[in-house]
Amino acid sequence: MVGWCELRGDFRNFRLDRMQQITLEKDTFSDEHGQTLVDFFGKMTAGDNGLVNILVKQR
Repeated sequence: MVGWCELRGDFRNFRLDRMQQITLEKDTFSDEHGQTLVDFFGKMTAGDNGLVNILVKQR
């Protein structure tokens, strides 16, 4: 699960298999610039030109 981490001030991946308990709250949050799912995908694809760099070392 991807979410904004207030502690780190950045997006983080939270592993569901490590969560022991989840509580559904009624609180909601307003979108904040730089912290939305669209911002996350933009950050993940920034500079992505569709090319992959491969480093090959000779033995």
